[in-house]
This record gives sequence, C-alpha cells and structure tokens, in this order.
Amino acid sequence: MNDEPFDARQTVTRLLLVLVPMVLAYAVHEFAHAFVATKLGDPTPEEDGRLTLDPRAHIDPVGTLLFPTRAVLGGGLPMLGWARPTAFRPDRFTVRISPRLGDALVSAAGPLSNVVFGFVAALGLVSVQLYAYRNAGDMPDSRSFAVALGVLLLRLVQVNAVLAIFNALPVPPLDGARLLPKVFDPFFAKHGRLLFPLLFLGIAFVPGVASAVLGRPSAYLEASLLKAAAKIVVPVAEAIFPHAMPTL
Repeated sequence: MNDEPFDARQTVTRLLLVLVPMVLAYAVHEFAHAFVATKLGDPTPEEDGRLTLDPRAHIDPVGTLLFPTRAVLGGGLPMLGWARPTAFRPDRFTVRISPRLGDALVSAAGPLSNVVFGFVAALGLVSVQLYAYRNAGDMPDSRSFAVALGVLLLRLVQVNAVLAIFNALPVPPLDGARLLPKVFDPFFAKHGRLLFPLLFLGIAFVPGVASAVLGRPSAYLEASLLKAAAKIVVPVAEAIFPHAMPTL
C-alpha cells in the first residue's frame, strides 16, 4: 500500500510537463494540416478558424486535456490523446493535383511538422544544456531556470516524437492510413472502423504493444533528433567558447 502523502506541487508540475508540450505539439500538427490544405487551394481550414497556431483553435477538451490529465493522475499513458481534427476537402483544391495526392500531402504534413518541431526543441535543449554546463559545471543547480527549461524542452522533443510516430501509423483515421496506395482501400472500407479502437486498446492495456508500436520507434526518433541537433549546436558552441565545453 502506498502511504506517500499527496504532493500538490509535484502533481501540478507533472501535469504542466505533460499538458504544455502536448497542447503546443497538437497546435503545430493541426496547423500544418490547415496550412498545406490552404496552399492547395482549399479554404475549409481558414473558414473553420484552423489556420492558426493559437492552441485554443485546436484543443479538444477531452482528448487534449481531460484524457492526459486522467492518465497522469491514474498512472496511465499521458501521451495518448487527440486534438480536434482539421477538416479539409480535396474536391476544393485549386492546384492541379489529384485529390488522392493532395490528401496524402495534407496528411503527411502533420507528422512531419512534429518531426520539425521536435528538432527545433532539440536544438534548444542542447543549447540550454551547454549553457548550464558552461555556467555551473557538470552538476548545474537543479533549481536553475536553465535546468527547468531543459526539462520542458526535453518533454517537447519526446511528445513530438511520439505524436509523429503515432500519427504515421497506417490505421484510419490516423494520417499514415492516407499515405497508403489504393490497394488497401477495400480493406479499410470493410475493417477500418475497428482498427483504431483495437490499436488504442492494445497500446493502453496489452503488455508490450505500447513499447513495440510507440516506445522503441519514438525513442529512436528522439535520439536521432538530439544527435542531429548536437552536430549543429556543439561545433558552434566550441567555436564561441573553445575552453569551456564538455568533452562529448
């Protein structure tokens, strides 16, 4: 039996470190869908007020806030959630492009935007880590702003990696399903409605599924983003502060 007292401050911190990155990542994801659809000539996202980075336009109260909050408090998977889907209509595209290709481009924009956002966060994280090292040595003060910012940036990298992998899965209505060739259309038409609930239940309740489907792929993507960011940031930092950098 767990007799540890309830720590309100720690709980609020955990919630913020989940909800803030998720809200930002979902806003970028849905804006990317809206932006590409608009560039292809479909005015639907703008008409619906979705052509914005304002998170309020994309938040789903249950999927973006309540579900992750319940997971944090109950010990579930807090990175599982959803935003309001961005509506678009391939039949309204004015660019000379097949509706199927346009659909695929709009769909791919979501996961790709999370990869880009995750990389930007990784650049910030590596920069903050080097700053903290230069100013506080190997053991920077855990109460410092740099460390707090580093934790938030790390969560941004993690959340964007998970969202990119999850939304790229070839299961309707996820973005990855719209990137598959026509040969899969009859199968999805017959079984598509069952696949996502099965996937969601498997990730949430079947041991090993979350790790295989999300955990290992997103960890690999996260590590790749951080390595790529380090290759850019570290040489610049070494050039500016040649005698104050750690040996990596």
